[in-house]
Amino acid sequence: MNAHRIVITSVLLLVLGVVPLAALESVDHNHTSFNQVLQTYVINGQVDYEALAKAPKLLRSYIDEMGSLSDDDLSSFTLNQKMVYWINLYNALTLDAVLQNHPIQGQNSAFATNSPRQVEGFWTAIKWKTPAGRTTLNQIEFDQLRRFGKIDWLFAISNATASGGYLLSEAYTDRQLVNQLEQATTLWVRNPNNMKFDKKKQVLYVSEYLRSHRNNLKRKYYKRGDLLGRSQEENIMGHIFLTYSDDEEAKAIIRNGIFSLTYLPYDWALNAR
Repeated sequence: MNAHRIVITSVLLLVLGVVPLAALESVDHNHTSFNQVLQTYVINGQVDYEALAKAPKLLRSYIDEMGSLSDDDLSSFTLNQKMVYWINLYNALTLDAVLQNHPIQGQNSAFATNSPRQVEGFWTAIKWKTPAGRTTLNQIEFDQLRRFGKIDWLFAISNATASGGYLLSEAYTDRQLVNQLEQATTLWVRNPNNMKFDKKKQVLYVSEYLRSHRNNLKRKYYKRGDLLGRSQEENIMGHIFLTYSDDEEAKAIIRNGIFSLTYLPYDWALNAR
C-alpha cells in the first residue's frame, strides 16, 4: 500500500470512528526533549540542580507532553515503549519534585540537610497528570513499574538520593532499553558506595537500597545450588555482584561461597553535583 492510500485509509477510519485522532499524532518514543535535559544537567549520575533550576522550561514541557497522553494512547505502545515511558517519566518527575522544593534545606537531623527526606510527601503527596490520573512517584513505582515483572528498572530510576538508582545522561528508548538497563545496573553495582567486597574480611557490602527489594530480585538473581552454604539472601546479592562487578579476584572468592553479607547504610543525601 503506497503512502497516498495509507493517508486516505487513515482518514476514512478516523471519520468512521475506528481510529482516534491521537493515534494519528506522532509520539516521540525517543523522548528527545528529556534526553536533552539529561545530557545537559546529568554527569556520572549526579544532577546540576542549580543550573537546572534556572532553566526548567524544557523539563516541564516534557512532563506536560507525557502527561497529556491518555490511557488509550499508552495501550497502543509496545511493552518496551511502556516501560521506557514510565522509567523516563519517573526520572523526570523526580527532577521536578526537587525543583519544586529547591533549594532543599531541611531541619531533620536524621538526614542530610538537602535530602528529599526533608520534604514531606516527596514520594507520596506530590502529584502530576499522567495516563493513570493524578499520580505520585510511589504510585508509578508500585502500580506501573512493578507490574512489568522485571526488576531491572530498580537500578534505572532515580529517587534523587545518593543511594538510589543510577541516572543515565540520556533518556531511555525502546530500541536501547536492554543495553541501557544493563549499563545503569553495572554503573550502580560498580559504585563502591553501593556494592563492594572486602577481600581480607571476606565480606560483601551492599546498599540497603536492595534489601527491601530482595524478593523481587530473587526472580532474576537467585541460583539454586550455587554459592553453597550461603543463605538465599546472600545468594541473591552474591549473584548481582558476580554479574556486574569487574573485580575478578573478589568474584572468585564469592563463587566459592566464602563470604558473608553486610548492608551499608542508605545514603539519603541529594544526588547533586
